[in-house]
Amino acid sequence: MLRPQVIAPSTGTKVRDLLSKRRGRVVATFPGLLLAFAVAGAVLPNGLPLGVVLLGGVLGSLSALTSMGLVLVYRSSRVINFAQAELGGLAGTVGVIAVAGWGLPYLVALPVGLVVAMGTGALVDLVVIRRFFTAPRLILTVATLGVAQLLGALQIALPAMFTDLK
Repeated sequence: MLRPQVIAPSTGTKVRDLLSKRRGRVVATFPGLLLAFAVAGAVLPNGLPLGVVLLGGVLGSLSALTSMGLVLVYRSSRVINFAQAELGGLAGTVGVIAVAGWGLPYLVALPVGLVVAMGTGALVDLVVIRRFFTAPRLILTVATLGVAQLLGALQIALPAMFTDLK
């Protein structure tokens, strides 16, 4: 007969201690970043423009999200999906075309881009991933390279197909 496992009270305190340490590091990091920004602004000849810092934060966040996605896909399927960034890039391209080319408001173009991302992901899964899933992992990885090339070419061709810019 199986007995339920009882969690020792010390386990809960360990988790609380870990969370409080992590929270403390996050709280200590913010003043450190402000201090670094102030020092860089004082040391650099023209100061440190806030736009440059924000652009770095945005581009760094995009790289971090791509990296996390690659790790999650690899750990779940043991495949490096080289087409991952292109899936998001195609949706972004459609969103930009919807705003700049078709004149849709941003709040309408955003769901359009998300639907394109979901549709593209489902299509790639049905057509490529499931077909090669029982093949060796290297073959599937190379197939994602081909998908990335096709999606990249489609991103380049879409503006000329759907806007007046030629």
